[in-house]
Amino acid sequence: MVRLNLSWNKIDQEGLGRLAGVLGECKTLAHLDLSKNAIGAEGAGRLAGVLGECKALAHLNLRWSQLGAEGAERLVGVLRECKRLTHLNLRGSEIGAEGAGRLEGLGECKALVHLDLSDNGIGAEGAGRLAGVLGGCTALAHLDLSENGIGMEGAGRLAGVFVKCKALAHLDLSRNELGAAGVERLAGVPGECKALARFDLRVNDIGDEGAGRLAGLLEARQVRAGIVFPVGSGRAAASRCRATPSRTGLQGSSTSEKSENEAAESQTGMWSAVTSQKHSPLETNPNSHSSGFHHRQLGLSTDEDGSS
Repeated sequence: MVRLNLSWNKIDQEGLGRLAGVLGECKTLAHLDLSKNAIGAEGAGRLAGVLGECKALAHLNLRWSQLGAEGAERLVGVLRECKRLTHLNLRGSEIGAEGAGRLEGLGECKALVHLDLSDNGIGAEGAGRLAGVLGGCTALAHLDLSENGIGMEGAGRLAGVFVKCKALAHLDLSRNELGAAGVERLAGVPGECKALARFDLRVNDIGDEGAGRLAGLLEARQVRAGIVFPVGSGRAAASRCRATPSRTGLQGSSTSEKSENEAAESQTGMWSAVTSQKHSPLETNPNSHSSGFHHRQLGLSTDEDGSS
């Protein structure tokens, strides 16, 4: 067996204990999904006891599994034995600021390319602790830290480590209460991260001031990454970024500067949809479920299960 999906099955700590012995015998298991189950810290400990035997494990999905700081620490401690692990999803696992500092084992997962720690209440304090962890994830290409209340202070603590992640291609910091000052602290990231193709800053209340600061820095650095600007950013600031059209962030490709500009304007109305409140009714409530269409316009995943 290569894939096992047991998500949304009301499995708790007791049930996981019964499964643990069987999972340890699945030597070819590469994809394991236990998301949306009440695993908790105790269940995480039982799972950790067998995951080290799953040598082929590459994808582990434990989002919304109520791990807490202790459960996350138990799991991550054994994941260093899974040498083929490339994808780890811990979204909504209640890790918190304390748990963020207990993830140091991730630095030893040298094959890890996709890490989702979104919606974990990490905050500014946890961001500082997480910075020390991420520095060891040298192969990381996709990092999702959205919905963590990182704020301006947390952004400053993380900015330095982002530029050390040389393979980073997709960085999601949406819904983090960054504000204009927080975005300014991160403005150097696209220019320093040479592989960065997508930088998501949606719903961060940066306003026209923050958009202007970011746009000016992006233009000065001649950044070629696709930037997803926050809702409510000013048209004038975004238009300055069009002077350096995206070659990697927009869908499709062009053979000339003119066609690139046309693509930027015509393909899904990317800039106008993101930067003008009065022209898009979706932006009056950025947290509304109706924003799925808006996400598709930007080429973002809206899958309920959060799979990539």
